[in-house]
Amino acid sequence: MMIVLAIIVALSALLVPKAVSARLSANEHGAMQRLRAIHRAQVTVQIQRLVDEGGSYATLSELTKDLPQPIVASTLIPNADGIAAVGGYRFQLFLPDLTGQGMSEDPANRHPTLGAVYWCAYAWPDRAGATGRRAFVIDANGQILHTRNKN
Repeated sequence: MMIVLAIIVALSALLVPKAVSARLSANEHGAMQRLRAIHRAQVTVQIQRLVDEGGSYATLSELTKDLPQPIVASTLIPNADGIAAVGGYRFQLFLPDLTGQGMSEDPANRHPTLGAVYWCAYAWPDRAGATGRRAFVIDANGQILHTRNKN
């Protein structure tokens, strides 16, 4: 009986870390996929002039619910602070405001010309190390950058 118990303990010691690592990798992959979806949506918004005639990019609220036809999954609808939480990650999109600084969810304060040139979106773990190991950023160029997200 003790041998069986020792084998079970040894197996669980080997398998549990692999399962946790697989979950973290899946969460990170999901975060990158959502950032790519935001990028594709921003390209559509600008080309089709869905926000204004100047080709401004959209806020996360506009992408998910405020445009006549939302073009990003409703799971990314942000809260009052402009942050959406899904898949173990939090997401926030920034546009330049009237002073050129980053703002999140105030379309009335969007810079009239810079809002058609710049935007960026961030994704970071709900709990660093528990739901993801890395934080990600994407901008109008479409390249995803990442860094280790420390506790």
